Amino acid sequence: MSATDPVCGMRVEPASAAAKVEHGGKPYYFCSAHCAQAFKADPQRYLSGAHNPAMPHHAHVAMPSLPKKDPVCGMKVDPAKAAGKHEHKGKTYYFCSKGCLEKFKAHPENYLGAKPVPAPVANTGAQYTCPMHPEVVQVGPGSCPKCGMALVPMEGGEADDSELRDMTRRFWASALLGMPLVFVAMAPMLGVVQPLGLSPAVRGYVEFALGTPVVLWGGWPFFHKFWLSLKNKSPNMYTLIGLGVGLAYLYSLFASSRRDSSRMSFVSTPAPLAPTSRRRQ
Repeated sequence: MSATDPVCGMRVEPASAAAKVEHGGKPYYFCSAHCAQAFKADPQRYLSGAHNPAMPHHAHVAMPSLPKKDPVCGMKVDPAKAAGKHEHKGKTYYFCSKGCLEKFKAHPENYLGAKPVPAPVANTGAQYTCPMHPEVVQVGPGSCPKCGMALVPMEGGEADDSELRDMTRRFWASALLGMPLVFVAMAPMLGVVQPLGLSPAVRGYVEFALGTPVVLWGGWPFFHKFWLSLKNKSPNMYTLIGLGVGLAYLYSLFASSRRDSSRMSFVSTPAPLAPTSRRRQ
């Protein structure tokens, strides 16, 4: 049969009780040594009937406090073992040392709120090299004069991803323009004579408007490296890309400017074949 701890009010099994105290010829059982010591100190307080256990769920036992963050140095601090504490605007802050406490007291606004993260500063004196041509070494990021690849940092240099971010932006913008361009240009080959109701002549102007920014703006980094390959007399893959894309674009301009533009679109798609069957005369 269970008994009631007279101090905290918890139900205690006599066989597993943490402590037992005899008083007035009657045994009393306790959930912890803390309750037993409190009862021994003043048993009449808990037996007179005036005592009402305020927290019957063992709340009198101190729970371990969660660590707090020192707002000055960022260290985790146990409030029970903190070197100091200070209340600011209704909130208590705990500190690992007296030094942090004094700094906070002097200028609390410097240690509260979000702090801007400083942008990483590249080492201006760092050297970069080409992974394909290790003999190419220069100060700061850039492109290899031989193959056009982006240079990578050597020891002490910061990785530079500006080219990747720039090409990603150009890719998605070009893709948005390229998808309708492919549809308008290729639809006649799939049997759609006038996609979106556009005649061949009008379709040429639409293809010009969609294709020009893709070639000139989206492909500008390739044309720039194509020019560098010619300037440095070092043909590479960008030479091939620049020649192929540039000549295809110029040919499309030439074809679309001819008077017979009704039979030639901007990207040189053939006009739909006319019916060949005629009534014999």
